[in-house]
Amino acid sequence: MKKTLIFASFVVIAFAGFKFWPIVSEHTSLTDKDNIANAQTPKYQAPDTTQFKMQVEAIIASYPNLQIGVSLVNLSNNDQINLGVQDPFDAASTNKLITATYFLSQVDEGKESLNDSIQGQSPKTLLEKMIVNSDNTAWKTMNDYLGRENIQSYAGSLGLSTYSIEKNTISVTDEAKLLSKIYDQDTLSKTSKDLLLSYMKRADNRGYIVAAVPTTDTVYHKAGYLKDRVHDAAIIEAGSEKYALVIFTKSSSQYNFEAGKKLFQQITDSATKTFTH
Repeated sequence: MKKTLIFASFVVIAFAGFKFWPIVSEHTSLTDKDNIANAQTPKYQAPDTTQFKMQVEAIIASYPNLQIGVSLVNLSNNDQINLGVQDPFDAASTNKLITATYFLSQVDEGKESLNDSIQGQSPKTLLEKMIVNSDNTAWKTMNDYLGRENIQSYAGSLGLSTYSIEKNTISVTDEAKLLSKIYDQDTLSKTSKDLLLSYMKRADNRGYIVAAVPTTDTVYHKAGYLKDRVHDAAIIEAGSEKYALVIFTKSSSQYNFEAGKKLFQQITDSATKTFTH
């Protein structure tokens, strides 16, 4: 009888241990809890960018008459790939994003208000004209109001070392870094970020990066062009994947805009395939 009780007790204990072993008790150590949580949460698997690098290098080589700079940032882990020309370009209208970001950062700090009036127009109207319609008069109005030295200093605080407000220059690396900072919400509040992205979502000159992105994805961008160049800087949401793509291109003579569209499509296609699982 005694042996039977001992055996029965052993079975009950063993069964209880087997059934309830995975449950974290209040006495489980923090290290054990972390290990169990990590085991239950899949780690983020970053896309392999090897093919992207090879393809973009080949694309750049196939356009010998253009200076081309490309930067790609995985917004999930901030990994950045920079290809082609890394020297500063004349940024055309892409630098309007810095002015807009600086103003909105001042709103977040309570130093400016979207309800004020700047030369008879609301800041919202000026920002919308500047980003959606790429209006140069609105840009000048905002730059004059904010102060060029202040904007330059702000860009420096973000680590954008190649930005110059006087020369209107920036590298693709720093332009992509700016997009990353806008998106990660450390630079702007959610309200300000959402407002800026709403303008970028409607921004004009959509024949370059935007035209090559699948319609199932969401694109926020700012393009710029002069007679000898076309640039585009975009944030792309592709399901759970989010990335920034910046492409700057400059011709030694009159820019061939149709050839430029093909180049942008080739590079964007490679990026979208990289972030499609």
